[in-house]
Amino acid sequence: MEKLLATVLNEGREIGPALALRGLLALEKGRLAQAARDAERGIRLTPKEARAYYVRGRVRLEREQSGALEDLAQAAQLSRRRDAAVLHWLAAAQFRAGKTEEAVATEQEAIKLNGHDPEFQQQLREFQKSMKAVKKAG
Repeated sequence: MEKLLATVLNEGREIGPALALRGLLALEKGRLAQAARDAERGIRLTPKEARAYYVRGRVRLEREQSGALEDLAQAAQLSRRRDAAVLHWLAAAQFRAGKTEEAVATEQEAIKLNGHDPEFQQQLREFQKSMKAVKKAG
């Protein structure tokens, strides 16, 4: 896949979806700077490319930078809330922003789309545990 993307992008043509995909591959390998650059360029070229917002949002979340929640919310909207991974990471950003109830609801949406991922189930349990602790303390 990377060779194909390199061929397309090295021909002097920058295509937003291809940049977003290359950014996702870089993100998965922990190359956050490259992922961020590709996401930014992908958004600039194709402002309605959900994957580019997803990648930029994930990078920002990883770096604890502002804008992560907004980027992931935009990715969810552009994907019509049909991408389980986008919803999973949006839930993580909501939780970090103190929006625990929203995070639980969003994670439940992700599980409806991809219920077999144990990471999704684990994150939901952590959110619910946190909600219970807050209610108990309050």
